[in-house]
This record gives sequence, C-alpha cells and structure tokens, in this order.
Amino acid sequence: CGCGHAKKKKTVNITELAIYDQPPDLSQYKYMEEEMSALREHVSVVRQSVWTGLDKMEGTRVYVVDKYRVAEKATKDALEYVQSEEGFFPRLGVITLSGLTGLVLGARG
Repeated sequence: CGCGHAKKKKTVNITELAIYDQPPDLSQYKYMEEEMSALREHVSVVRQSVWTGLDKMEGTRVYVVDKYRVAEKATKDALEYVQSEEGFFPRLGVITLSGLTGLVLGARG
C-alpha cells in the first residue's frame, strides 16, 4: 500500500485447512465390481455400433478423397493440355472425351 507498514504473512500447513481432514482408513473398505444395469448395457451396445459405423465411414472417406484427387489431377492435366496445345483436332478430341465421360458419370449418378 506504500504506507511503510509491512504486512505479516502467516503460513498455514495444508492439513490445518478446514477442507482437508485426515485420510480415512482404507482397510475398512472392500472393492466390489459394479453390476451393469440394463440401461448401461444398451448404451454400451449403441456406443459400440456408432464407433463401428464411424470407422467404416472413415475408410469410405479416405477412398473417396483419394479418387477425388486422382480425378482432380486428370482434369487439371486435360485443361492444361487443351489450353496449351496448338491445333484444333487435339483439343476437339480432349473436349469430346471429357464431355462423354461427364455424361457417363452423370448417368450413373
């Protein structure tokens, strides 16, 4: 506070605090396995099913992302070829092939 008076600090041991009591004698307790209730069993089954489904979806996601990247690279390569090549017939061939591929993939859904 700047008034020249030094405050005294009193240190307190942890065990002297009111919230800390002496630890109980654990030898009087016995561990017993808890029986699973019907609700807990059902929740466990649902949780396991959800995780199995998520694992399968992750595998599908990786497959789709891989195929998307391959298609993206092929598309970029074809676009670069069409934009850079001189001549009408090579461009016409690439554009026709791309259009037919789009029709086939669109029809498959």
